[in-house]
Amino acid sequence: MFLQGLFHLRKNTYKTNYERAFAGESFSEIEYHSIPIEVWKEVSYNPIRRKDKIIGVACHSRDMTQMKLNEKTIKEERILLRTLIDNLPTTVYIKDIHSRKILANRTDYEYLGATSEEEVLGKDDACFFSEETARSLYIEEQQIFNTGEPIINKEEQLKKKDGSKTWFLKSKIPLRDQNNRIISLLGINHDITEIKKAEQLLKKSEVFNRGVLNSLASHIAVIDKTGNIVAVNEAWSRFADENGDVNLQNTGVGRNYFNVCKKSVEEGDEIAGEVLQGMKDLLDEKETNFYIEYPCHSPTKKRWFGLRIMKFDSDEQMLVAAHLEITKRKLAEEKLLKNEAKLAHSIFKCNRLLNRFLIIKSQKANKNGVFFCVYC
Repeated sequence: MFLQGLFHLRKNTYKTNYERAFAGESFSEIEYHSIPIEVWKEVSYNPIRRKDKIIGVACHSRDMTQMKLNEKTIKEERILLRTLIDNLPTTVYIKDIHSRKILANRTDYEYLGATSEEEVLGKDDACFFSEETARSLYIEEQQIFNTGEPIINKEEQLKKKDGSKTWFLKSKIPLRDQNNRIISLLGINHDITEIKKAEQLLKKSEVFNRGVLNSLASHIAVIDKTGNIVAVNEAWSRFADENGDVNLQNTGVGRNYFNVCKKSVEEGDEIAGEVLQGMKDLLDEKETNFYIEYPCHSPTKKRWFGLRIMKFDSDEQMLVAAHLEITKRKLAEEKLLKNEAKLAHSIFKCNRLLNRFLIIKSQKANKNGVFFCVYC
């Protein structure tokens, strides 16, 4: 019934197995079939002896379906995980407690100059990096093994034996067994070399722009669309400090220039109102630039300034306000106006004297019978 029933399809296999058992062999076979469902079994065959004679075979079957399905699932998950980590642009590796590689994804071993994972397994960093870099990494990893403290998102520049340098954002995490003992270390490094290069270029650009900004005599502030001051040059800071705004509490970066103007308007400053409206017109694109001249006298001297505000292109709406002292020009204009007035008065006096002289000459000439005409 056993051979003719469920396992009739494997009749020849069972026959062979029984023959082996009757020949005195004890063994086990793994059986598998997928119809109608997937089933795994371990079947053991053991000869039954009476004295020296085999009188039968003891056959024992153990269901292994769940175990095999679990193994299959684990294998598939491992394949999936391996496929995943090998296609990550990030280096992923695992090291043993001696800091030797026991796993490396494709990005990692290709970065190290290898063509396969086998070329880097069992090796430490001294095989790939400069002596200084390898020593630093070993000390760092041994500290992780000793303390159990991970490293998360630390920037580091690594130098290989060929002298090439790469910036990484790295994390190193200790891995533990079921007894909570640290047995290995997982490393994840993300290449940020291009980001660091961009940062350096941006930093150079910022230094350059700051140098240009600070070299200007005008007092300059950059203002965002909400009125917040986002940048000022040294001339602006120096003027504010010299005129009572200590530490730029009212007109420094982070302060709101709109509010400063509003407060001045409330105190009766009409010019501040014009400036505030001018900035709003620029942001609303009603105007392309705004300019106004205004007095700003100190207790000791007269001063005038010209304020020009313009909108400039950026991802966000921004305004540049440039205050330039025009006192010399204004004083020169005043002096010129005074000199013009003096000149006009002198010319008027000269004309009066000339007229009187001509009239006198005319009168004398008439007395002598000479016709004399005076045009005034």
